[in-house]
Amino acid sequence: MIICSDYSLETVLHDGEYAQVFRGWCGSTPAVLKILKLSHLLPEQIACCNESLV
Repeated sequence: MIICSDYSLETVLHDGEYAQVFRGWCGSTPAVLKILKLSHLLPEQIACCNESLV
């Protein structure tokens, strides 16, 4: 499970396709995930990120 803190979700153009890039922290380790669709995030990752928005 990714423990989100100080994360960002940005859209980038990659190989002619738009991709979502998630940058956050898993504990004290930086985590960068390139996801083509938000649906590729696991439910617990989405919940974690939603919590960090508060």
